Amino acid sequence: MPQASLVFGSDRNRAVRRRPAICWAVLGAYAQVLPFTTNDRAIFFFLRQDLCKRRQRRDVEERDSYVCPRAESVPKDDLIEIGELDQATWEKLCEWKRRWKKRKKRWGNSGI
Repeated sequence: MPQASLVFGSDRNRAVRRRPAICWAVLGAYAQVLPFTTNDRAIFFFLRQDLCKRRQRRDVEERDSYVCPRAESVPKDDLIEIGELDQATWEKLCEWKRRWKKRKKRWGNSGI
């Protein structure tokens, strides 16, 4: 998805053209996505690059990523499907997201 569609990562010194994200939900013409980063933060979900089954080969080196728990709404048409997660990883991601949501309610905004 175009980086310009997201708030996440908009404060970068060097802009990136596109940013990977996980589509969390589709609501009409919009999708809720969880953006990726390569910056390790304890609150983010670690995603090894080999756990994403790519549908097409990319010209860039594959890297491990971290998934931000804060969903953002973006136009569904901005999404480009590049792969999918295996079922076990999807289930772990869903559980992590549920735990984060409970923690956020209890302690307030986590600073992201």
